[in-house]
Amino acid sequence: MEILWLLAQANAGTEANEALERVISLLDGTTLIDGRLLTRTDALIELAQQNGDDHAFVRRVLDRIDLSNRDVNGSHALQIAKLFVKVADYNHAIAATLRARELGRRPNFQLGRLCELEKKYYEAIRWYNRDIAEGSEDGIFAPPTAGETGPGNGAEAREQLLQKLPPDFLIEHFASLELDPLTEEERRRVVDAVARFESSDLADRDAAEADLRSIGFRATPYLREALKANDAEVRARLRALLSEWAEPK
Repeated sequence: MEILWLLAQANAGTEANEALERVISLLDGTTLIDGRLLTRTDALIELAQQNGDDHAFVRRVLDRIDLSNRDVNGSHALQIAKLFVKVADYNHAIAATLRARELGRRPNFQLGRLCELEKKYYEAIRWYNRDIAEGSEDGIFAPPTAGETGPGNGAEAREQLLQKLPPDFLIEHFASLELDPLTEEERRRVVDAVARFESSDLADRDAAEADLRSIGFRATPYLREALKANDAEVRARLRALLSEWAEPK
């Protein structure tokens, strides 16, 4: 009952800090309190929620929670993520939300929003794509938006984000990644395929694209300059191919 009293009485300031230390010292495993099975993680989350306006105190509580602990479930992880959002620590909110996903929850849209808030735009698009493909659970916390209303799903969020980014953002980002280099033979095939894109023979142009596809996405860094080709069809074919490879899954 002492833990329940501490949770009920905790207020911002010294009393809350004392309650935090008492909860940590008293709780070990699962305890039946007032008809509820309360774990240490349950108690710490409640303590942080009751003192949510004191961001420094909430941070102290969050620092005492171990997301890898066996008593942490998906619901805990999402509540912890929401607390990190409250104190504007989006990086740790991402970690907690990823933990929730590992524990069986489906917060794809929320992960996209959090990554966007942290300016991790490529990862944000990856999670928006996951939301489009898999959906997300209803009722999970919604991270804050810059305007009065934000996107309602991954498709809307993805479209809005891409409108803010440079036109070839995905291609440029993907090309900057450390990819396995091509062999000398593969590089010669890339150069030959780009040259054949300007052929007057449609079959030859199609064969050139097929050859690039057989080499795969590792050809991306070698094709960036070819995007500046004078021929509109060459540019269009290469942009479509590179966009396909660069799309985060």
